[in-house]
Amino acid sequence: MSKLMEKQEAWMEKMMSIIEHKEQERMLREEEWRKQDSARIEREQKLWASERAWIEARDAALMEAFHRLTGKEMRVVSENQNVCGNKAMNQNYLRGDMWPESEIARLIQLRTAMEVKFQERGVTEEMLWEEIANKMACLGHERNGFMCKRKVG
Repeated sequence: MSKLMEKQEAWMEKMMSIIEHKEQERMLREEEWRKQDSARIEREQKLWASERAWIEARDAALMEAFHRLTGKEMRVVSENQNVCGNKAMNQNYLRGDMWPESEIARLIQLRTAMEVKFQERGVTEEMLWEEIANKMACLGHERNGFMCKRKVG
């Protein structure tokens, strides 16, 4: 019986040492994984920081170029208006008589797309033209419903 107890104790000690060894290996693996993960996160943060810096520099350069471009264009337009002195042309544009071709094309597309609504009863034509004018405004063309209606006829 004592031999059996000794064998069991030896077996238990062996099992405990194996379990402790496996636990230490697991802890080492987890520690290595944490180090790798923190290194990966640090690399990603550096990458994103450099990416963000590049984007900010690009945006700043684009905005500077945009401001220079629009500033020059605005001066050219005002110079042309002063040199020409053509008040009738400016008044025609302000009244809505002058429309760029792209704007007319967009107006026609919107009007055609809303043909069904124009055919419905109970919807006023003025409301539909204002809706078209709002859609034009969303596209960057500042016209009111009356101007749109007058242009399409």
